[in-house]
Amino acid sequence: LTPFFETELSGVREELLENSYIEEAYAALEHKLYRSAVLNMWSGTVDDLRNKVLHRSVEMFNKAVKVGREIKSYEDIQDHVTDDALIEGAHQIGILDWEARKVLKQAKNTRNIFSAHPRSTRPSPFKIAAMFEDCIKYVLGVPYPEQIIDIDDYLALMETADFDRTDIAVKGAVTGLPAIYSTQFINRIFTKYIDDASGSN
Repeated sequence: LTPFFETELSGVREELLENSYIEEAYAALEHKLYRSAVLNMWSGTVDDLRNKVLHRSVEMFNKAVKVGREIKSYEDIQDHVTDDALIEGAHQIGILDWEARKVLKQAKNTRNIFSAHPRSTRPSPFKIAAMFEDCIKYVLGVPYPEQIIDIDDYLALMETADFDRTDIAVKGAVTGLPAIYSTQFINRIFTKYIDDASGSN
């Protein structure tokens, strides 16, 4: 399976090739330390997903997933957000599509079975290969998502002379937004600019 793993490694984004988790995952493979490979690959995937959440919009993540406290930093996600909540929140704010969400939960289960339970059977290279492929295809090989401006900030910007009112600029700001964001954004716009004196036409 060496050629396969080498091909998979080529799919990891270049800036992640020196990530310590990714490096250790492949070093473990070379020595057939499959449990360690699984653990490090999953840790690298979660690390990348945390950074993408912070880049995308930590404000929207807080609205999408309730973890009992406000998340502000990487350390907050690391200390207070479970992997399941991270995956769900990343899906809600548009980082993961429905397929990626389901497949990553399977990859997390692979990690739990073979790295968290010492009495489990030794994972085969084929099991490792499948997990690596999923983590790279849906997270580690995917570029950072576009940032989302905070709704309050965007509404404030709309009232300034600096707001770009061209069709292209407006479409660029609101096209392709995750459902949780676009619904709230539309409601806020409607509430702010509705005129009680306007007719039904």
